Amino acid sequence: MDEPQPEDPDRDPSLPAIAGLTAQQEQKLLQAIGLIEEVLGHG
Repeated sequence: MDEPQPEDPDRDPSLPAIAGLTAQQEQKLLQAIGLIEEVLGHG
């Protein structure tokens, strides 16, 4: 994995890859992230 580079505008940690997605893609991604977080949280 790459190290986080908060000074790089293309890799702003507060704005992950979602910024370039459509609303529908973003919603699907957020749902997937939610499932992953749920699994990891119960792990």
